[in-house]
Order: sequence, then structure tokens, then C-alpha cells
Amino acid sequence: MNVSKSGYRVFSANSTAACTELARKITERLGVELGKSVVYQEANRETRVDVKESVRGQDIFIIQTIPRDVNTAIMELLVMAYALKTSCAKNIIGVIPYFPYSKQCKMRKRGSIVCKLLASMLAKAGLTHIITMDLHQKEIQGFFSFPVDNLRASPFLLQYIQEEIPDYRNAIIVAKSPSAAKRAQSYAERLRLGLAVMHGEAQCSESDMADGRHSPPSVRNTTGHPGLELPSWNKPITCSFANYYVVNLLISSYPYPGIRKLNLFFMHVPRGCLTSTRVTVWVCLPSQLQKSACYVFILRKRRRFFFYFPIGTVCRTAQKLTDWKQQAPFPGIELPIMMAKEKPPITVVGDVGGRIAIIVDDIIDDVEDFVATAEILKERGAYKIYIMATHGLLSADAPRLIEESAIDEVVVTNTVPHEVQKLQCPKIKTVDVSMILAEAIRRIHNGESMAYLFRNITVDD
Repeated sequence: MNVSKSGYRVFSANSTAACTELARKITERLGVELGKSVVYQEANRETRVDVKESVRGQDIFIIQTIPRDVNTAIMELLVMAYALKTSCAKNIIGVIPYFPYSKQCKMRKRGSIVCKLLASMLAKAGLTHIITMDLHQKEIQGFFSFPVDNLRASPFLLQYIQEEIPDYRNAIIVAKSPSAAKRAQSYAERLRLGLAVMHGEAQCSESDMADGRHSPPSVRNTTGHPGLELPSWNKPITCSFANYYVVNLLISSYPYPGIRKLNLFFMHVPRGCLTSTRVTVWVCLPSQLQKSACYVFILRKRRRFFFYFPIGTVCRTAQKLTDWKQQAPFPGIELPIMMAKEKPPITVVGDVGGRIAIIVDDIIDDVEDFVATAEILKERGAYKIYIMATHGLLSADAPRLIEESAIDEVVVTNTVPHEVQKLQCPKIKTVDVSMILAEAIRRIHNGESMAYLFRNITVDD
């Protein structure tokens, strides 16, 4: 195709050579040259973009793959989009195979929906359309004020299974959690295979430090930890709304001798909460303890697991609530409390014995869950284990963990550059999806329907 008469340009917004590989493959399929531009970081880490050719009145496609430095890649995309907007480009279409921050698409406590923020930033920078692939949640498309084409990588991964996995007819598709069951079901129905779903989590064995049965046994006494005043009563606690306090606690796992269990309150600790983590809780203080800040709470985290809270040495004076509007319950009203979730031990619903297990997901980043899943499937009799995912982020020690695990092969697409990880772990294989991205660019520029790229695609895919 003649570049000067094509009516569109394709640019890469990456400043690293490894990230321009996908852009090079797309332009080769389109028969055009990659637009001339310079993207680099100045000495003070500011992003600078210099477009080397005219883009006035043309459709501009910016290909941006996301390396490990996610925030730098986002700034490169924003700065280039704004530079093209101010250069009078007709339309600016972002080709972002892996959309960053897609996991932060829900409100969690006092956090924010960062994915929505990024969508607003892209629109403000001048983008008028986005081509992406396998969004973490399809509802993310609603965050944008312009069209979004969410392509699917499953046809390429299904083709890989049929062509590269010997005896795939003896395989079973595995969802490593119930949330991934729909995707796994889609693969299973298209390959005419069985489906297995894993549920629950590994149960940690109770430690001696958790229940006080450490060796040598501690000496029972009533003095407790030096400088810590312990309550001497052991009766149920009832108090009015005026006795609600907000207390800042510093979690410690040290079992102080002589501490009794006080059933003062129940509080959910976030998963992964470690020792020396500061949390804020609402507690009811009985009249015996209202004048003293030296007492101990024991919190039930999981079944027969307790944490000990030394208040006197780490907490300032407790703040008393005097206004019921400040989240304290109204006098005489007992509000129902949502019961905390507790997952059962890991169970596998489906027979994987003597079969090839194929775990499917959209993103593989931290691989600890995948490694644990592979070990359980091996124990259940699976003789080969494959992992299929669209986006292979493979952060931190993922290549080493995969290499040392029971996983036989990890298959991902080239939406994210991972050549370094492949050198560290030969088990990682790549499927090229540049073909569908190039076809999407051609159809959008020519005003053709995109329906061809979504043939036989259902809501669950």
C-alpha cells in the first residue's frame, strides 16, 4: 500500500525497542511503514514526543503495548495522542491490546475506580476510538465516551490447542476459580471437552503461636506482659451507644502470657494482612475499661486463628463517639452485621484423573495461584498441565516459579512483550495476534463493519 495515499498513519508510542515488535508486525501485514516519531524520557524522567511527519486530516492509529513500567507507557500514549490532536489529525485511534489498570474497575473500600479515570484521561488527550483485546471485565467499555472494540484472543488460543497439544481430545478445561468458570465453559463447549472447576483455598495448619501452645509452654501468671494491665473479668459485655470508641490497633502475633479471650467484637481482616499492620476498628468498651487504655483484644481471623492486640503500648487515648450520626448505631437499634466469608478447603468439581488439564484465564501475572492449582491437579491425577491466557504479564519471579512448578507449558499472546521472561523459562510460548489487530485497523479506516471479527462470539467469551 502506498503510504502517501493510504490516508492513515500507524505510530508506536513506545520508547523501548522490545515494545515496538508488535507495531512492526501490524504494519507489515497492512503494507505500510511505521510512522516516524521519537518517544523518549528526558533526564528528569519527563516524557517527550516528537512527530516527524505531517498528520493533518488523516486517521492516526497509535499502537501502545504495556511493558513493566505501566505508568510511563500511559504517559507516552497520552502525550503522543495530545501531540497528534494539536497537529490537526482527523481521528486518533488507540490500539492498546492490554488495557492497563483493568483490574481496578470496581470500588473497593475507600479506593477509586482507576480504570474509569484512565478512560477519562484518554478522552481528554484526544483519542476518539480504542481497539483492545480481552478486557478484564466487559463492562469497562461503558467507562468510555467514545467507541471501544474489545477483540477476542480465544480463536487463536483454541487453534493452538488443536494444533500444538497432542491428544487434546483427552484434555479437560479447568477454571481455577468459580469466577473463571464462564470463560472455561466457553472453551470446553467449543472444543467438545469436559469442564472442571476449582473452589476454595488452601487451609493453613494452625501454628503453635496462634493458639498459645508453643514449646516450651509459657508460664501462666496474672501479671502479663510488663507494663500491660489486663482485665480480670470474664463476663459477656453489654453497653449502650455512648460507649462506642474508635481505636487504632497495631497487630502483633506475640501471645502474651495470661491473656484471656474477650468476646468484645468481630472484625474482618483483609486477606494477606500481616503482622505490624495498623487497622482501625469500632469497639464497645465496658465501664470497667473506659478509664484505661491498657487492655488486650483477641481477634478471630479464621477458624481457630487469633491475633493479640497490645493496646497500651501502641495506641493513644481512644476517641469517644458522642454523636450517633458519626456511624454509631442509634440507641435501641441493632443493625444486622454481614457475616464474613470463609472459603472451604480446595475442592475440584470434575474428574481430571488421567487427563490433560488446560487452565484458562485472561491474565497471568502473579503465578502463585496457578502453581498451587497445578500441584492440586497433579495430585488428582492430571498427567499434563497447560495454562492458556491472553495477557502474559508474568511479573516478579513468575518465570522461575513456572520453571520449577508442575506446569508443563504456559501459552500467552503477544499483547504484552515478554521476550525476557521466555529466555528465563522455556515453558512460556507465544501466540501472535497481530493479524486480528491489523484487520481491525483496516476495517475502521475503510468504514467497514467490525462484525466479521466477532463471528460466533458470545457474551461469555
